[in-house]
Amino acid sequence: MSVTAIDDFDFDVNVLIDEYNTFISKKIRTGKSGHGIFVLVERYDKIYNIIENMPYTQEIIQRVNALYDFSAVIYRVILPGAKYGWHVDSWSESDHNYHIPLITNVNCNFMYMDKIYPMPIGKLYKCMINKLHTFRNDGSDARIHLTFELMKKNSDRYNGFTKRTFDNN
Repeated sequence: MSVTAIDDFDFDVNVLIDEYNTFISKKIRTGKSGHGIFVLVERYDKIYNIIENMPYTQEIIQRVNALYDFSAVIYRVILPGAKYGWHVDSWSESDHNYHIPLITNVNCNFMYMDKIYPMPIGKLYKCMINKLHTFRNDGSDARIHLTFELMKKNSDRYNGFTKRTFDNN
């Protein structure tokens, strides 16, 4: 299966959403593409000051880090009507990443090969990214996920994210 819910990982999604709304959504400056807005909050051993006042989010990052290897934590805001093209994540050093849906709708779906996977709120999901996959948000609201990814250090995605996506002032 390409999307697997991790059943033994409990968290309070409302606290994560409150911290996102209070500290992240107001800091977004640029980084908008046709698909959405991406905000890098942690990269390898550096936690950016954008989450210094977000203790619950920091706790979740530490808990996920104790279970799984990742190098970057990213908020992925996927705009209404956005569709990715079919692709393989060549920038990743892993065949998967992890998602915590914060806000979603019934018309948001991850597609892997020939199957469709909704990701309802309330779970941590392991998502396979090593074969053709895509995402669609056919809803009228943005979809927001907190993701945990293992990026190649020399990839354009790794090197360019922080310059484009948030203001540390």
